[in-house]
Amino acid sequence: MSRRYQDYSFRVAEVEGRSLTRLIGAVDKGRDERSPSVVFAEFDGADAWHRFFLQAQIAFWETWEGGSIESAFDELREDDFRLVDYSERVGGLPQRLVSAAAFENADALTHLRLVFESGARMTLVPDSPDIDSGFHVDFG
Repeated sequence: MSRRYQDYSFRVAEVEGRSLTRLIGAVDKGRDERSPSVVFAEFDGADAWHRFFLQAQIAFWETWEGGSIESAFDELREDDFRLVDYSERVGGLPQRLVSAAAFENADALTHLRLVFESGARMTLVPDSPDIDSGFHVDFG
């Protein structure tokens, strides 16, 4: 695993314009499918997966080598997580990612948004201003 970004705002320029082939949320079995703990993305022709999430009002973006992701998925399943395919919620995959960026909204809460060529958006939104709160995913 390699942490690429950890901040209140950043742009993930290296994935913009690339074709996204898989988009998977790791969701605790007791939670709604729109409340993942982390989200994983795979891009066409890449040997690494991308993993992103919000924690303590900070956005994180990491890369994981392709082989290590399967063991991470197995560990998540063993820990009572389910893997949710979000591809239909963004208009189907594969499709080109227009932008990926973290930003602070007017209330100084960090969000992380992916914008797809279909015009669909996927935004990680904090559940509350509390530093220990989780996040949910809005699609639009």
